[in-house]
Amino acid sequence: MWVGDYPPDVKEAFGEMSAKAKAYRPLIAALFFGSIITITVLSLGRLRLITPEVGFWSYALSTFIVLMVFNIFDLLIIDWMIFVAIQPKAIILPGTEGLGGYKDYCFHFRGFIIGTAFSGVGALVISAVEWAVVVLFC
Repeated sequence: MWVGDYPPDVKEAFGEMSAKAKAYRPLIAALFFGSIITITVLSLGRLRLITPEVGFWSYALSTFIVLMVFNIFDLLIIDWMIFVAIQPKAIILPGTEGLGGYKDYCFHFRGFIIGTAFSGVGALVISAVEWAVVVLFC
């Protein structure tokens, strides 16, 4: 499903995603990103309950922190601990066993840096929408 997120040598050895996996990818992505957006919006709602007169930058910082918690969890637990250190058979793509990309900590750290940038931009976008809703309707 996430073949595009594997290291380059693994992607090259494995080849293209199956048609079935490509068909499911939009659904999985919608569920994944929908969950993240829902969690951030609920977090902002909670922030507003605690501090009703909160400003835009507090919204943005709160959203950034929520997104970074996921980004840090993804790096430390999913990528480095499970993908690189433990390597359960379920994550090893057929025909790619033993490739160096599976032990590449730097590859995942670069993904974390990219995720940090996306978290910053995402925090601004989500906060702007939430802030606009609060200003217009509350």
